[in-house]
Amino acid sequence: MERSKKIKVIVTAVLLGLTLSFIWINSCLTQDASGEESGNIYNLCLPILNFIFGEGVITHAIFRKLAHFSEFFLLGLEINYLYFLINGVKKERLAEVISAGLFVAVIDESIQILSKRGPAVVDVLIDYSGYILATAIFFCVIFIAKLIKERKTSQN
Repeated sequence: MERSKKIKVIVTAVLLGLTLSFIWINSCLTQDASGEESGNIYNLCLPILNFIFGEGVITHAIFRKLAHFSEFFLLGLEINYLYFLINGVKKERLAEVISAGLFVAVIDESIQILSKRGPAVVDVLIDYSGYILATAIFFCVIFIAKLIKERKTSQN
């Protein structure tokens, strides 16, 4: 593996580790601590949310669900990019990439049992939806880039 590719793999793996740590450490928080932490961030973002969506449209509960979706969207981009760097694009191995997100979402909700928060199937689905959207976008970008490259090659 060439040096620049190794650096990309290392940087992406570190970012992935930080994202997983963020997700799972927050799952270790009690329900009160988690609510207080997200409430503080929500209050900071509230003026922007009200400006974009209208007064009171994005509630704290919706904000929390959007946060879950967003962190798993980021996780999906990181896992897909790391997988792409190491393995390239192989359709027959797509199931591995897709199942990784579900695995992380299930572990995330399982950790919440230990923190006296009940796991929720809805949260797994929200988390996994963010991951799947990132995976779909990632593969669409790869597919489009491949088509453009093939067109340029056939035109020369």
